[in-house]
Order: sequence, then C-alpha cells, then structure tokens
Amino acid sequence: MNLGAKLKTIRHIHKLSQDDMAIKLCMSQPAYNKYENEKTPPTTDFLERLVKTFDVPMNWLLLPENEPVKIENIKVDNGNSFVNTNNVYTIPQELMDSLIKQQNLLHELVKKLLEKL
Repeated sequence: MNLGAKLKTIRHIHKLSQDDMAIKLCMSQPAYNKYENEKTPPTTDFLERLVKTFDVPMNWLLLPENEPVKIENIKVDNGNSFVNTNNVYTIPQELMDSLIKQQNLLHELVKKLLEKL
C-alpha cells in the first residue's frame, strides 16, 4: 500500500472527507488532495502532523507495500470511545486491507440496522 492509499485508509477509518482531513492537518483541501493522490511528495512536517493527529506509527506510513505492518499503541475509534492498547502487532498488509474492508462493511451494516430502529 502506497502513502496515498494509507492516507485514504486513515480518512475512511475516521469517516472523514478530504476537507475534514485538511482541517485536522491545518492545510487546504487542494494541498491535502495532492498528498492523497501522490502529486506531491510528503514533507516531514506533513508526516509528523499525521502521526500526531491520527496516532499512527511513522514506520507504517513509510513502509514499502510488501512489508508487514507493525502497529503499536493502537487507537481505535468504535464510534463512542477510543480503545488503546500498548501491544505490538505485525500483520501482513493484505490482512490489514482485509480487516479495514470488513470493518467498513460492518459499520455500514450497523448503520443500516440503526436506521430501521
């Protein structure tokens, strides 16, 4: 997964638009869009803001596509609160992609169920 795809993943996990991401990262939406679409190489400042704002490890942002993902100090937003852990996990990128896809599908299913209540 390249940096643009990782940015999109972070954005989808947090259910944010590109405008929302830009606001959180203190930049314009067109500037953010250039990073997500890999039209501009990331600056150190941009990467540091991502790490601080979304609590993602720098090594995950910079790892090549075929490397396993090492996740430390996971911060998961379950919609109501954050769950933190200090455990360290290393999982293959394909599994990470699959988990994110499943999480999104589950979120949509729960959303549809809640709409029916």
